[in-house]
Amino acid sequence: MDKEVVKNEIADNKIEIFALGIDFANDYSQISVVGANDREPVSLSTLKGDKRYLIPTVMYKKREINEWSIGDGALQLNYDDEDDSQTVKNILNIITDNEEIIIENTVYKAKDILDIYFRELLAYAKKILNAGLIHEIAITIEKPEKTIIDSIYNAVEKCGFKRENIRVISHAEAFIYYTINQDRNVWINDVAVFDFNDDHFIYKRLNVVKNKKPNIINITEVDLSTIISHSMILETDSRQKADLIFCDFLVDEFRKHITSAVYLTGIGFYKNWAEKSLEEMCNKRRVFKGYNLFVKGACYAALKKYKKISTVDHIFQCEGRTSSNIGLMIEHEGRNIVMLLSKAGTNWYDAGAKVECIIDNINQIQFVFNPAASNISGNVILDLSKLPERKNKTTRVEISVTYRSGDVCDIEVKDLGFGDFEKATDVVIKETVDIANLLL
Repeated sequence: MDKEVVKNEIADNKIEIFALGIDFANDYSQISVVGANDREPVSLSTLKGDKRYLIPTVMYKKREINEWSIGDGALQLNYDDEDDSQTVKNILNIITDNEEIIIENTVYKAKDILDIYFRELLAYAKKILNAGLIHEIAITIEKPEKTIIDSIYNAVEKCGFKRENIRVISHAEAFIYYTINQDRNVWINDVAVFDFNDDHFIYKRLNVVKNKKPNIINITEVDLSTIISHSMILETDSRQKADLIFCDFLVDEFRKHITSAVYLTGIGFYKNWAEKSLEEMCNKRRVFKGYNLFVKGACYAALKKYKKISTVDHIFQCEGRTSSNIGLMIEHEGRNIVMLLSKAGTNWYDAGAKVECIIDNINQIQFVFNPAASNISGNVILDLSKLPERKNKTTRVEISVTYRSGDVCDIEVKDLGFGDFEKATDVVIKETVDIANLLL
């Protein structure tokens, strides 16, 4: 954005937003911001003067006109209409399954639905905040799958943001950002978060691995949905059963891991069912309950990028981050060394590398995988016999590493020839590596 536009926004008394975080889920979305007068993220209330932070992730197309409503407005229109044909729900599932939605004989592809939702959501936020320039934006989702990540980047870019000012992170990473920006006494030992909603009950445990340099912040996740469901807490008998099951889990978990703080988030904890469990949690631990942990964590992630500083000198090991360093074995000054291609603790959709090398009397290439949290390493060797036969040092190749997910990457070796002396061919040698299985 040019200086003239910034001046105009300031003149119009718009608020400069340094960081904006969005928690995007199937049921509800949330927004938090750090503005010029804020020292920490502030959650956006949808009702002035009230603490109403949950925005239903719902869209409604007004009949016979090209206008959309989202959130509570969409639910109200749907209720008044008494017809679901104009309403879109479960938007994350639509993107994951690449569904098409038909409304009034118009076909909307999955990406169209997401584009419209983020356009309306950001316009809604800007209006309530009286926002001018927004420097950085971070969106957090439970599982950062490639299809969803790409779709979110494209949707937010269409709202006027540059790609370098957008981040997409997992709930696990948002949990880390939130925690490390709290008082150090909160995370002096392990920290637990229980996320309980209509469709899931997820436990995440944060611990700092201190015997590594740099230290590692690790997130362990357990899905409790199979033993405690949201429907169980709606009936008296099953509610008591859920409380006992949860309490037993806590006793066992806290016996194995010294835990200094517990966070409870999600609508499942706004019903009074966890009486015995709450007593166990509060025994020598700090316990917090609220909706906005993940959205504020996203806002901290955006703020970190805006300030361009390292919050703490740690490697993040969680959903959405790479677990291993990937290196290429090369010869340098008469000895073998490992050249780093991709660093552990990087967001996997931004990770990877491309390098060019000249083949010197070798018929294979060795890649070395070193996990940050372990001393075990693994090797992958690519056979180069498919490359054209040429004189030594007259074959140039491009070596690339790209990720499909946090634990799966593609290695590719492409023949580039050797200038005017040897023409490039279409030979490409590929290998897909399941890093988790490689390091078993």
